[in-house]
Amino acid sequence: MAISWGHRAVARQPLARWPWLFWPLLGTLAVGVPLVAIASSWWGPTPESWSHIFEYLLARYVLNTMGVVMGVGALSILIGLLPAWLVAGYDFPGRSWLQWALVLPLAFPAYILALVYANLLDSAGPVQQAVRWLGGYATAREYWFPQILSLPGVVMILSLALYPYVYLICRPVLGASTRQFCEAAQLLGHGPWSRFWRIELPLAYPAIAAGATLCMLEALADYGSVFYYGVDTFTVGIYRTWFNLGDLDAATRLASLMLLLVFLLLASERWVRRGRAEGGANAALRAPRKSLRGARAWVAFGLCCLPVLLGFALPTVLLALWAVEEVAVMITPEYWAMLLRSLSLAAGVSVIAVALGLLARYAARVDRTRAAGLLNQVMTLGYAIPGAVVSVGILVPLAAFDHWVNDQSEAWLGWSTGLLLTGSLFALGYAYIVRFLAVACQAIDAGLARVPREYEAASNALGEAPGRTLRRVHLPLLRGSLLAALILVAVDILKELPATLILRPFNFDTLATKTFELAGEEQLAAASIYGLTLVVLGLIPILFLTRYLDHDHETTSA
Repeated sequence: MAISWGHRAVARQPLARWPWLFWPLLGTLAVGVPLVAIASSWWGPTPESWSHIFEYLLARYVLNTMGVVMGVGALSILIGLLPAWLVAGYDFPGRSWLQWALVLPLAFPAYILALVYANLLDSAGPVQQAVRWLGGYATAREYWFPQILSLPGVVMILSLALYPYVYLICRPVLGASTRQFCEAAQLLGHGPWSRFWRIELPLAYPAIAAGATLCMLEALADYGSVFYYGVDTFTVGIYRTWFNLGDLDAATRLASLMLLLVFLLLASERWVRRGRAEGGANAALRAPRKSLRGARAWVAFGLCCLPVLLGFALPTVLLALWAVEEVAVMITPEYWAMLLRSLSLAAGVSVIAVALGLLARYAARVDRTRAAGLLNQVMTLGYAIPGAVVSVGILVPLAAFDHWVNDQSEAWLGWSTGLLLTGSLFALGYAYIVRFLAVACQAIDAGLARVPREYEAASNALGEAPGRTLRRVHLPLLRGSLLAALILVAVDILKELPATLILRPFNFDTLATKTFELAGEEQLAAASIYGLTLVVLGLIPILFLTRYLDHDHETTSA
């Protein structure tokens, strides 16, 4: 009887798989619609303002964008690679807390870090005031000081905020060369630096390429830092073309060129990794960490402390000091209302994104066809697409739909419906889902990987449908992963600036937009309060992340 029951379950299984393809297909359509809308911008007539943009502005957008992207990629490697190597391969004072403290700058949105350093290092800031006082200068023109409001300043700020991507991805690889490699290098007379350049660094090329690409994609998507520092990149151009010129078609063309840069970065990363094996070794074969003593230990400590100091500790202290000046004035019912509004929006959209990610990822386990796998890959492309590009790609179809509904309403009913979806919370939530669906899927994938497939086989043998298996077997086992996915997506939504600025409803402010607005109005103390709130909220996923850092993955058995 049990055998025939199992045969009936197997016979029903192929039919039960097909409805599950709806969810990855829905996610793929959600990501694909903005991309198709952006690509179609070249098929219509030339926008009125495009000739002016092409002649006078496009070259500046391209050069500045490439300068920021390439500079951030190089400097992020420089900042993140050395601490990753030291933490992975050596023991020194403070290593136990530095290995997770080096991740803390991820809690800082780049535009808040830009605000802090602009007020710290600008001509009216305390650093240059001290320089003038010590040197006896009357004005800033009498001496030279690096200009923070510049392209190099943007590169520095973004690199301090983004280097943890390089650190996190390279740390499991650097210092993980096998014991045989290390012993062979020592027998040949090679010291630590020689072994790093000849063995560990080549093994880490794929990880370095992956980390640097993430940094460059985030730099490409940045809007707040480049706008505040006066560097005209594609994101600034898209925003100005839409809001200042009111030309959505020209903004869409700029977005298409920016999207081309995204694909070039991804293709370059694949080319760098082509033919290279991933580094690392089995835990039992990895070389043990070496202990540093004396001056070498303190040099290693200082090199690892510097990124944490500049990327997290100093900005946090300054934000707190500036916020104290007006905390009693700014912590008002309006502040709490905005905090509740931001949290509610982030929570609501993150629930939808995580639910869609769960159903799509589970569909790939139910239907192990190439179509299901391909759809699941395509639906996560949105994270690589800058928020400004996603926003413009969403505006085009929503505006067309609103105009069509309005025309039909006027023709049949004689009254105008106005804009139904454009400039609504629906449009904003749609952009968030496209951008951060991949974040939810990554956390869900980590949870599903720990669920043995034998559980599903047993459930199928008992005649249970896939939906019932998901509800009764997988959901209880995935509670931790789903909670992590919710928090990660919600915090990313709270920090997202370009998409929120472009798609938010009229007079709808979030913590991110309010911080940016107050910074632009030079209300430093007020902006610090909202910025510090975002930093505190950003620490939550960092705490989750540190739980999964393997503290002893490099050690070996004696």
